[in-house]
Amino acid sequence: MIEETTLKDITVRCDVIYDPDPKSSIIDDDNEMIENYYLTPDDQNDNIIDKISPWVFRIELFNNIDREKEDDMMDENPRIAKGILMSDVVRILKSDLKKYELQIIESDDNADNQIIRFRRFHNEGYSPAIAPDLDNDGKVLDMETRREREDK
Repeated sequence: MIEETTLKDITVRCDVIYDPDPKSSIIDDDNEMIENYYLTPDDQNDNIIDKISPWVFRIELFNNIDREKEDDMMDENPRIAKGILMSDVVRILKSDLKKYELQIIESDDNADNQIIRFRRFHNEGYSPAIAPDLDNDGKVLDMETRREREDK
């Protein structure tokens, strides 16, 4: 029997964060992955740094290595397919999203945290907006928290 697995089935968490430096991250766990991405000399990387959005769409995938967590998730969602590799997921995403101008950085298949980071490239004539109000983790503050800060 062939089972269908969607990205939703293997995703633990999704975040949109303001992370303005493309060569490092406000999320410590992502820094090694980003550093490895930029280790390979690539003239294109140097030319695009100023064209990358400060916004990151970050997906944390279920890690097949963590068996206890796997058992819990299988109880919650029996559609999770065992044995799906990060490289397989990224290959499919890159294929499906190739019409968009995206930088995609992913963790290694053997990494403790299975992370995929997406950044859009700016269009010609882009001018950066004022940075949003952020919490200590770099996440955009919700309206209620922003009002509370303004009232102080």
